[in-house]
Amino acid sequence: MKVIYDKETDTLSIILRTGKVAESDETRPGLILDYGKSGELLSLELLHASEQVNAPELVEFTLAGHGGAQRRSTMKPEPTLEEIHQKGLLALREALGRSGMIRFLQQFENGSGDYAKERHAWVDNTSMEEIIAQTSLGKKKKK
Repeated sequence: MKVIYDKETDTLSIILRTGKVAESDETRPGLILDYGKSGELLSLELLHASEQVNAPELVEFTLAGHGGAQRRSTMKPEPTLEEIHQKGLLALREALGRSGMIRFLQQFENGSGDYAKERHAWVDNTSMEEIIAQTSLGKKKKK
């Protein structure tokens, strides 16, 4: 079983079993049940989940074990890429200060231009002798 809460679409999905959905039925407004070809219930989808469920982003479940023992756990959702980005910037700023954070991030800026095209323009029109002559190896041989 898998529980998924999509914060962006405010949809809570409970997938009971895998299988190809043969039929979907909106039994009540905002509640969609998915069935397999043999009529088995595959999943439930709750639209506008935050309006119908307390804290849809937190999932608490209990597993009943042998001898009546129970195990309880609360799961938090995976952070979005934007949340990861913001937390990462905050951690960098706290650890390095503003200027240190900026200097660190500048190491990873995207370049511009087409490296492969520029390389071919340079390499395709240059002989191996010319390349060696322009390197320190070629300079040592001249001396």
